[in-house]
Amino acid sequence: MFQDYFRSTQRARIDLDKPEDCSFINALLHRSDSRNRIVGKNGEPLTMEERHLKWSGSETGPNHEGNYRLELVFENDDSAPLPLTCLPGQNALYLHADTLIPGPPLLQAEADPNVAFEIPQDTIESSEGLLFLRNQGLALPESLAGKIVTVPLQSFLYIDLAESSDRVSVPRSLDVSIVSASRDKNHWFVLTDQDWVPSEN
Repeated sequence: MFQDYFRSTQRARIDLDKPEDCSFINALLHRSDSRNRIVGKNGEPLTMEERHLKWSGSETGPNHEGNYRLELVFENDDSAPLPLTCLPGQNALYLHADTLIPGPPLLQAEADPNVAFEIPQDTIESSEGLLFLRNQGLALPESLAGKIVTVPLQSFLYIDLAESSDRVSVPRSLDVSIVSASRDKNHWFVLTDQDWVPSEN
């Protein structure tokens, strides 16, 4: 792995200020053959915190400046220790001193986890903003929680065999469509190259 890292970065020194280096450390920490070889200042393997971090603040509503203030806290809402260094990866880790803390991905790539992430109220309360909250596993604002209904969707894959007018070069082709529908089939969406868009049945 280090050879691949060196070829891609042309550096032999790992720098915690560089996101690609932090990702590399995350990968090493998830390998059984290298996990205990990464040590802290005391020469001992890094310890793993049992508690997990989470993003918090979306449920409390905007502050006096009109922004939602999201910050990392423990699952029991205790404040996260500072400073934190994010080690991004499939399973993100946060490093504090000689301790590793499991947690969610950063809300924005290369953002500073020690600074609260602020999002304007009109952005977070838009349909895209609410989808962002859901995808990040964040709670809905208390003022909106009772006004939003989640509709489970079921996906369908449609494949049609199409005959080509040019039978010599392309005799046949497949037309593929991906759609999702509510259980009562009253709401339909089709996947385009841009996003899911409403569609008629």
